[in-house]
Amino acid sequence: MNIVLDIGNVICYWQPQRLVASVFPHEVEQRVALEAVIQQEDWLDLDRGKLDLDTAIDKAHHRSSLPRAQIAALYHAVPEHLAPIPAMVTAIEELAKAGVPLYILSNMHRHAWLQLQETHDFWQWFRGTLVSCEVGCIKPEPEIFALLCERFQLHPGGTVFFDDMAENVAAAQEFGLRAEQVVDPEGGAALVYKVLETVGAAR
Repeated sequence: MNIVLDIGNVICYWQPQRLVASVFPHEVEQRVALEAVIQQEDWLDLDRGKLDLDTAIDKAHHRSSLPRAQIAALYHAVPEHLAPIPAMVTAIEELAKAGVPLYILSNMHRHAWLQLQETHDFWQWFRGTLVSCEVGCIKPEPEIFALLCERFQLHPGGTVFFDDMAENVAAAQEFGLRAEQVVDPEGGAALVYKVLETVGAAR
């Protein structure tokens, strides 16, 4: 059974509100930053790799009253706020050593993905990684699931995808993958083991 993991809230914690609060101390600014930066199409275009970071910073600055330097600081703080989830990191190594094929499928900005690769060494346990900024499409678009299976020669019925977003799970299931939603980042590793045991690949 192939296991495919998302990064945000599956391998690494992802809390946008905490990210914003680390740069903007006042609640009013935090609400503006969430709307002007994270809840914009620019964010998704960065995920797609179709927008460069400086342009995204400029656009957020022009649409809001926020200082450009703070907007830039917010974007550059994204990687450090994607802190690894200890239980999942342990599970990744254990499963890889046990011969379970592990892959990554994630939406991610280019600068964040590059820094995560440089910062952590557990990526070595994955047989393949497919990150949105490198391929021009994002979850939950069906194209990214097709590309995942094509690139790594995965049979959808023999592959389980774990993601924290219900819409991504639903899209993966519609494509034909098995998929599970990780609703609690702390319990993600236990969920992976439970699913493997259910399909006969016990821990």
